[in-house]
Amino acid sequence: MASDMSKMAIFVEGQTEMIFVEKLLKEIAGYKNIVINTFSMTGGRKTPRIRALRSSAIDVDARFSVVIVDCGTDNQVVSDICDQYQDLIREGYSLIIGIRDVHPLLRTDIPRFREVIATTFNKLCKGDAQSLLLLSVMEIETYFIIEHTHFLKVDASLTSDRIRNDFGFDPSVDDVELRDKPSEDMRNIYRSVNKGYNKNKKDIQRVVENLDYARLYLELPLRCPSLSDLIRILDDFLAI
Repeated sequence: MASDMSKMAIFVEGQTEMIFVEKLLKEIAGYKNIVINTFSMTGGRKTPRIRALRSSAIDVDARFSVVIVDCGTDNQVVSDICDQYQDLIREGYSLIIGIRDVHPLLRTDIPRFREVIATTFNKLCKGDAQSLLLLSVMEIETYFIIEHTHFLKVDASLTSDRIRNDFGFDPSVDDVELRDKPSEDMRNIYRSVNKGYNKNKKDIQRVVENLDYARLYLELPLRCPSLSDLIRILDDFLAI
């Protein structure tokens, strides 16, 4: 790999986030400009946490290198970042971010939670690499719902009007960050046309492949602050 390659590590709470973020990065950076490796963390409590390679790629011409680490659960994202931080600095990473849902925390818990995380990072993540945590309020499925045109690829009848009439909100205009259970919304909408949405790899990949990434990148951040934060951070890294 090129010695001047920029390196970022992304810690996510599960498979859904990992698949989505990997696809988003490739769409923004261009498939020839970035190399992405994925890892899964195993162990905990009675056994040591181990970072195991899930898939690997090598591209000597890539400008950017990213590792995405599936922490397996939301409450391990911050601790895994802190545990891996010094090793990642030694490996040349300049940016380390975490992405997790607010759920099962309450919306009212967010300000205090952000304060606790900032204090934790300031205390335990001391070095040259920036570390920060993004909250995909309330769940990562918020981003799937706001890109509502993907529903039409699932079934042509899943228009915004039908979703509004059947489920009480319009994903084309409403503030979807106010939805408390986006994954349940996804499941109900898919179920209405006899399709499944579960947190298995096949279903997640189907959704991720149906998303319009031009809209997610250019248009939808204006309606979704947490998505705007994610796009801005990725943009800044890819502009190095």
